[in-house]
Amino acid sequence: MNIDLRDDPEIPVGRELMEELVVAHMVAHDEEELLHLVRHSIDVLFSSPPERAVRIMTHAAYRGQDLIVRLLDLATSQHLALLDAGMRPGIPAGLDEERERAARLDLWAQLREDQI
Repeated sequence: MNIDLRDDPEIPVGRELMEELVVAHMVAHDEEELLHLVRHSIDVLFSSPPERAVRIMTHAAYRGQDLIVRLLDLATSQHLALLDAGMRPGIPAGLDEERERAARLDLWAQLREDQI
């Protein structure tokens, strides 16, 4: 059996699922809120026939892999740039939680815009 997923109509659904899961982890304030957001994101899987759910999960996994590689590439580039500038990379001691959250969301928006 050979299944070609390159032009699969579930590609956008899988990508959206992964993006919703990433956002859920970035914005949740506690475990209860995280679980609620994750359940909401994966509702599409539970309401789909098994064949469609597998295709959606496959595309979500591909999107996740892409995001991980891009994020690692960005982190490595920034780390090397800081070292080249004579700075020691690390989390600033006075960085408050809301500012850190806003920075993570901004980074996510940049990664997402670059992909689309």
